[in-house]
This record gives sequence, structure tokens and C-alpha cells, in this order.
Amino acid sequence: MGNKFFNLILMCTVFTLLLHDNVVAAESTGESICLSCHQYPGLVRQNEGQQNGLKILHIDNVKYRASSHGHVDCTACHIDVDKIPHVGKNKTNCQSNCHQSNKDKKLLANTPRKRFHKNEQSVITLLEDKTSCKVCHQIYPHTKEPFVRAFLNMHTGYMVCEVCHLDRAKFTVARYGWVQTKDVQFEGEAFGTFYDPLHKLTLVPESTLSRIAPYVNREGKLEALMNTWDTDGAINVYSSRRQLNEEEKVLEFTRYHRDVVKMKQTTACEKCHSANGLIDFQAIGFSNERSNTLINLDIGDIIKKYDVFYIPEL
Repeated sequence: MGNKFFNLILMCTVFTLLLHDNVVAAESTGESICLSCHQYPGLVRQNEGQQNGLKILHIDNVKYRASSHGHVDCTACHIDVDKIPHVGKNKTNCQSNCHQSNKDKKLLANTPRKRFHKNEQSVITLLEDKTSCKVCHQIYPHTKEPFVRAFLNMHTGYMVCEVCHLDRAKFTVARYGWVQTKDVQFEGEAFGTFYDPLHKLTLVPESTLSRIAPYVNREGKLEALMNTWDTDGAINVYSSRRQLNEEEKVLEFTRYHRDVVKMKQTTACEKCHSANGLIDFQAIGFSNERSNTLINLDIGDIIKKYDVFYIPEL
């Protein structure tokens, strides 16, 4: 069940990305295979040794192709990447096909390769949505499952936690809509969606980020299920957590997670990306073409056939 669920998320995300509005048409090269996933902003995992505590896996397609290395196939440097997923494959070799002169060898010896792609990457560095989730969890919170953590983290810029983690046994979602977060900062270029309610259009954000949220009907009014009502209490508990005994910690943890469910019970991606899925994408402002792209993802056969996809040598 666990492996199937994670494979489903991984492949669903990959094929969602392949059909994204901003995709540059892929050519039959190893480089394009890599950028089919890595060109999407917000593809990150936590790493305390990196800037902002994040390992940024995003590579801007256009900027990379315009760079001095834009003509180089990714696997010419990333020599141990030969399949998807490739967690833990971090080895690079700048001299496998290039930089073989003595002059280049000396240059490479004194050239740090951390954040080598830093001018081609974008990530959210501040997202002050005033929710209780953010009191304890980082902006990009998923860490436990190596195969899919970066793909799950990518969704942070597009939807609130409750879209996936809401306990649906307790709540009946009336519809999905947008919530606005104004306190947002980006490293690199801004990305995601800004929903213009006046013209009912989805646009590229500037200073305000819109994210999808579930709405429920409370006393005749639609209300977004985005927990901001007990944030002050969560702050108090978090600041005094070292004084709590184990029993008290369990009680507080249970209280602040009373309306959500853990990962294995969350909504799998096909619940949204399918005909008659949870979210009516056209109703919340996406174009007809974009909506069809998001719902018509035929991933069933792919999940059954592939656990690992080996990158072809072309």
C-alpha cells in the first residue's frame, strides 16, 4: 500500500508537470528528460547544510538553455543519474567530457560547485499565512519519504495543507476556491498563481500568492478551511514545548491535528487530477484547455507498468 501510494504520487506529479502551462516542448534528449521535472519552481527538499536550509532542485528551463552550459546534457556532469527516481545520486564530474586541460583542472580545483545553478532557481523563502501549521512546520515540510518529498513540497506554492490533509470524515467540502497570502517572498523569480476575482482569471503573482483551499458552509456562509483560529495557542505550546512531559506533548499534538490526517490517509493525486475529481479547475478560474490538461491524466497503466524509469542513452 505504502509503495503504491508513493509511486502514484510520484508518477502523477511527473505527468502533471509534463503537461504544465509553462512547459517548453521537450526534445528527445537526456537534458529534456531531466528538465521535464526539474524545471518547476518549488521543487525542493530540506537540507540543513544548504542556504535557507533547503536543497533546491529546480532549474529554470529557459535560463539554463541560455547559460554557458545550456548545450550540455545534464548527465554529462551528473554522471550517476541513470533512472527516475534517483534519490541520493549526487556525484558530479566536470571532466568526464569537458574541462580536461590542465588549465581547466586548476580552475575547477578552486571553484565551489554548491548552488552552481543558483541563478536558474526559484523558491519561496517567506510565506506568512498566519496558520497554526506554520508554527511548527516549515514552508516545505515534507521530509520522510525520499522518493516524493520534493514533489510534495512543490505543492506548497499552489494549495494549502488542508486540500490534502483534511479529515474528510469530519468535514463536507462545499467547493474549492482561492485564499490570498500577501506576505510572500521569493528567491529568484516569483511563481505560482494570483487569482484576480474581479475578472475571474488566474495570473502570474507579483506580491500576492493565491492558493487553492477547501471551503465549507458554516451558518450559510462559505468559509475557507485554513486553520488560523488557534495559531496563538500553537505559538504558546511551541515556545513551551521543552517544559512539557511526553503525555502532555501527545495531548497537544493530538489537539492541534484534530482536523487533519497523516500522510498515508491523505488524498492521493488522482482524486483531483481526474474526471469528476474533487476540484473543478474551470470553476476556480483555469482555462478550459488548462482544466482538461489537469484532469485528463491517464496514469493508471503507467503505475502498473513502471516502478523505475531508466533514462535512455540517446
